[in-house]
Amino acid sequence: MSSPSGYGFAQAFQLKLLAAVVRRPKEFVSIVEPQYFGSSSYVNIARLSRDAYEEHGLNEFRLKVESLKEIVRADLGERKKGLRPHYRRVVEELFKADLEDVPAIRKMAASFIKWQRYREAVIAAEKFVNNGQYEAVHDRFDRLRNMAIRNRSGREKPKTKLPVYFWEQLAMLDDDPEGEVGRHLVFPIIPREGAALCYGLPKELKSWFAAALAIDAACGRPALGFFPVPKPVKTLFVQVEDPKHQTAKRVWDLVRRQGYRTPSYRMFEVVPRCPLNLMDSEWRAEFMRYVAIFKPELIVLDVLRRLFRGNVNDPQHSAEFLAVLDEIRDLDKCAIVLVHHANKNELTQISAKGLGSVNWTAWPDALLYFSNKRRIGSTSVGDLQIETKSAISDEDELEISVDSEREPMVAVHEKGAAQFETVRDLLRDGKKLPQGQLIKKVGLPEKAGRKLLEKWAEKGWLTVQRGEGKTLFYSLPDKGRAKERQNGIY
Repeated sequence: MSSPSGYGFAQAFQLKLLAAVVRRPKEFVSIVEPQYFGSSSYVNIARLSRDAYEEHGLNEFRLKVESLKEIVRADLGERKKGLRPHYRRVVEELFKADLEDVPAIRKMAASFIKWQRYREAVIAAEKFVNNGQYEAVHDRFDRLRNMAIRNRSGREKPKTKLPVYFWEQLAMLDDDPEGEVGRHLVFPIIPREGAALCYGLPKELKSWFAAALAIDAACGRPALGFFPVPKPVKTLFVQVEDPKHQTAKRVWDLVRRQGYRTPSYRMFEVVPRCPLNLMDSEWRAEFMRYVAIFKPELIVLDVLRRLFRGNVNDPQHSAEFLAVLDEIRDLDKCAIVLVHHANKNELTQISAKGLGSVNWTAWPDALLYFSNKRRIGSTSVGDLQIETKSAISDEDELEISVDSEREPMVAVHEKGAAQFETVRDLLRDGKKLPQGQLIKKVGLPEKAGRKLLEKWAEKGWLTVQRGEGKTLFYSLPDKGRAKERQNGIY
């Protein structure tokens, strides 16, 4: 039986896909079932690799040539002299396979998985027919019919500019082998071809967030140390509010201090301060010309008031500007992050806190609201509240911190993490401090400080001992216990 695409998935491809499962488990081990491979040796190796990663975790554990050989040998009950030659040869070839073209492998893996599911459905349906279970056949053949419809192109459609799909074809567009994360440039706040609005009062760290987000996305590293980035994102950063030298310093600091990776050639470009007005036809045409040349996957626009000369309170003006952004998104197939200011009203819903027309907060797929900036030691900290249309990860217990002495320099984390970093610095090298002195050094109100210390002690991040006069002394746990309790802060 030939595959629907006419490609037989030769052994060379299956070897490369198996190598990806063994050596790139985060990307492949959860999406490629062992039984999909055509060789029994490949099936066994895929199964044992998956089991090993499930047992030891994907964060630090990686299979090597000798460890995989030993796992296979033990499973097959081989004699102690070593693994049988065929398996030994396959394992060695897995670690020699070239995996530089991971996007191409991922694309072919999706086709491979669909074809194997198609084949399994045919075999199952044939068994049902042979056993006289004709009702059970209908479900199998309905699935096959839907898959065939997805791949057919002969059915004539009405001539129209509208992007019309059969429902099966539309469902196929959403079929990403990496799941929900793979449908985002930055999970869960920037879906592919989506939009996000970052807003808050002036000086609430939203520009730091936007710059770090742009650079981390372009590097393919976790954005602000918190949001997964499935792969490097070609990013255009439009920073037209700050002077050019200030933008240059910020970008340079972030490239060095956010993580060990740096943007690849032409993956990150910057438009510094200039009289760019997207409501002016000449400037808009110039901007769209450049976008068509660079072809970014993500455009970060900082800040709205420099790009829009209309009245932010006027629904018609705001709708016209957002229509321009949608045109850019549609033509270039990119996502847009827009930085904007908030109003000063004390409202509970973040969708009502955007400055001006409700159009601003109704437009994006994700709202990121910044507030309550404060200073903790050398760190600037603010609250971050997130709402998404998909409600995958609405959050109101997050913080953003900016500290030039730490890495990442700009980070998002759970509330209280910035204070804990300061506490940890004070208690390094086995130091112990009484509760009152520790709260004073961190700069917290006494009541709030006591609650935080109690919370961290309950989680095991701090060790507490009672001294004379009922005084509580705090210290860091020993290294072994601290390592076991790593949770994003430790």
